[in-house]
Amino acid sequence: MKDIPEKLSILIPDGEEYHSWNVAMSLADVPKLKLHVLSKTRWPLVRFSRHRASFHYVKNRGNDDARIETISQIVRQNDVDVILPITEPGIRFVSVHRKQLEKIAAIAPTPDPDTFDLTVDKGLFAAFLAQKGLPHPHTIPWSNEGSPSQQISDIPFPALVKPTKGAGGEDMHLFEKPDSALSFFKKKASSSKRYIIQEYIPGHDMGCSLLCLDGKILAYTIQDVEIPNPRAFDNWWGIRFVQNDEVLDTVTKLMHELNFSGVAHIDLRYNEQEKQVKILELNPRFWASLLGSHCAGVNFPYWASLAGLGIPFPVPDYSTESFIIVRPLIKQLKTMILGPGKSYTAPVYRGTSWPYYLNDPLPFLVNHLRRR
Repeated sequence: MKDIPEKLSILIPDGEEYHSWNVAMSLADVPKLKLHVLSKTRWPLVRFSRHRASFHYVKNRGNDDARIETISQIVRQNDVDVILPITEPGIRFVSVHRKQLEKIAAIAPTPDPDTFDLTVDKGLFAAFLAQKGLPHPHTIPWSNEGSPSQQISDIPFPALVKPTKGAGGEDMHLFEKPDSALSFFKKKASSSKRYIIQEYIPGHDMGCSLLCLDGKILAYTIQDVEIPNPRAFDNWWGIRFVQNDEVLDTVTKLMHELNFSGVAHIDLRYNEQEKQVKILELNPRFWASLLGSHCAGVNFPYWASLAGLGIPFPVPDYSTESFIIVRPLIKQLKTMILGPGKSYTAPVYRGTSWPYYLNDPLPFLVNHLRRR
């Protein structure tokens, strides 16, 4: 059995997106860990982080072989132990070239390319859930071919319309009546974008974050959404981590059927009428509530790195507590000072993103200035 190394050097090969900073903050409390970042953009937030040991900017990575050579050079220069991709494009690249990259360093688990492509396409994923008999909302693909009214008649309303690929609720719409959906699709008649139509589930949102290897769950957290984002379909503002046997059983069956490897976040919806959890989507990458999982006790980037090194570990426990991001917390404090209103249940300090931002303030300030 391999022992956990006293020192660990990790390379993020796709550090251009926001979640690279969340990963850096999650890894910051691991003793003697050095984090190196490669990015195709010059000034991502993680570049300002005090938690990264080195930063490498390559604007034009060239073809795949040139990109692999760049990664190889950084690995050699910094004695990197593990390559940890975090974005969808980065994870797919590593999956496609895993055999070559494994000659350079250990690789955190990733899904095979076919499984990856299946899960990022909402239409393909819904068809997979139906084929395997897993609980999910009734979903049909929308096509410019055929009769739109006939397609819509197969779905009860209200219904959601979603692009087959996308994140953060972008271009998602809730329609109360078929006529509204038909008007939407008429406007999209010349578009090459693909959509699905999905029945709306009455209830509340849930989520399950996972690390898997060959279909076996190595680590997980389950959360209820306590404070939705006022912007429809966007990332939550506040969550509570919970234990839920039904959710765990459902996602265990799903990951087994997919033979999934890597990190993932599964969007779920609890149907209040049917008293059943249903699977909505699977995102095979790191997610918005990563720091919440870390606060609850599960350091997903660290465990993924150990799994890449072939080091076994027991499924980590996590605490059932609330976690809230900064923006609604500020609104909560204003309410407490200025007058009555809705208050939130999250702890003021530990159960928020504040400790992470105060420990690594420069990226937070840069991000704030960029949003102004």
